[in-house]
Amino acid sequence: MTTRNWSAPYIGIPWSAAGGDRNGANCWRLVVLVYKEVLGIELPAYANVAAPVSDAEKQEVSRYVTKEKGDALWTPVTGEVKPYDVILLQPMKEWHVGIAVDKHNMLHSFLNEHARVESFVRGHWKRWFEIPGAGAYRHANL
Repeated sequence: MTTRNWSAPYIGIPWSAAGGDRNGANCWRLVVLVYKEVLGIELPAYANVAAPVSDAEKQEVSRYVTKEKGDALWTPVTGEVKPYDVILLQPMKEWHVGIAVDKHNMLHSFLNEHARVESFVRGHWKRWFEIPGAGAYRHANL
């Protein structure tokens, strides 16, 4: 399976605040699902992470990815983004995540929309990718 093809089975999964499987998933749980099924890496599902949830819960996900908890599971990508890097974005006041399909595109599920592949380096996601704290993060097992 080519890198780009791994995302095909996930395109079209409906967005669901509480879901975490192929019947529906929010942005973080889509990451959790792909990491488990494709990479065999277990990530915390954070039962209460969905939109809308409390700012504290959303910040917990961002702290997990940006390693503010002090663990070394995630490191900021300083070079080229690679497939399966987690893309952390901040549209408005909310944090949003996707999974890099290649160095320009991510698979993600946004509020009330189906999972799809979109560019994070151009178009409307670009400015939210360039906000301080946002960016690409690589899991230690990749």
